[in-house]
Amino acid sequence: MTVVPPPEPPATADEAEFMASLRRLKTWSGRSYRQLERAASAAGEWLPSSTAASMLTRQTLPREELLWAYVRACGLAEEPAEAWLAARTRTALGDDACVRTLPRRLRVSVAAAAALAALALGGTMAFQAEEHDVRVTTSR
Repeated sequence: MTVVPPPEPPATADEAEFMASLRRLKTWSGRSYRQLERAASAAGEWLPSSTAASMLTRQTLPREELLWAYVRACGLAEEPAEAWLAARTRTALGDDACVRTLPRRLRVSVAAAAALAALALGGTMAFQAEEHDVRVTTSR
């Protein structure tokens, strides 16, 4: 008897291709929607059969927590399930270049926002000090 490995998540795909891959995963699992619901429930996840059926008829990406429950209910172990989540992120962002550059862009954006906030706060403090001519004396 030959064991057929589960379908791999798409390396790069648009939303429609990604969803087609999810439908292939269900076919591979051989489970009905009710069986998927029971498998998810047994694993402590929430996946109503109607939600799974509705998800697979759409061409838009499912939420991450729904995708996780679905791929685990299809019988995937944790590592392959994480690969599906990563593929969903790549699909949502557009391409691999976006995934690689996002953390750096985020760091630069946060640094720029912090610098602007410091400048704005410093300017406000200097303005208030001039306006009120605040003098501080200390005694021992």
